[in-house]
Amino acid sequence: MKNVFGIILACSVLYGCTFHSSQLDFIVDFLNKKDSQIKANESQKNWEVSWKNNSVDLYAVNFNNHIIFTDGETNIIYKDQKIILANGKLFNEDMIQVRENMSIFEFVINDIQISTAICDNWITKDLDEQELVLSQHCKSSSKTDNNTINYTNKIYMNSNQQISSLIYKVHPNLDSLKLSLK
Repeated sequence: MKNVFGIILACSVLYGCTFHSSQLDFIVDFLNKKDSQIKANESQKNWEVSWKNNSVDLYAVNFNNHIIFTDGETNIIYKDQKIILANGKLFNEDMIQVRENMSIFEFVINDIQISTAICDNWITKDLDEQELVLSQHCKSSSKTDNNTINYTNKIYMNSNQQISSLIYKVHPNLDSLKLSLK
């Protein structure tokens, strides 16, 4: 926007046109208001992630069919109804990946597979006119012992089909991660 203003000003000077001060003030004020509105909208951390009794406020960034939730130190990547990667400060600097091969999910931490899970297809249920929930029931088995853990991933969506919250298992031996719109 400021480049457009510069071009307009340069053209007016080169062609002998002049702006009255009130016109110039109006254009400058308009451009500054637009820039500050854009910056204010972009700079809000409007998501909160909770995991292992810790919480962090995050930005949501849409990028190539992914949603990246980040604050610069904690990163969560969501794609196709799955959290596929979580890393950073909230996760003790570990790189946590959830890889899918058909309906089998692999939990990988720092490139070491620690567990697998078999998950059912997503089931959609209307909670009311304003919200619906997608649920996916899973059974996880650890590589180190024979314990089986049952859990449910959930995605809550508003009436516009936008995600408002999700509860997702990223580590088989710990509580699910909760990510929600503030």
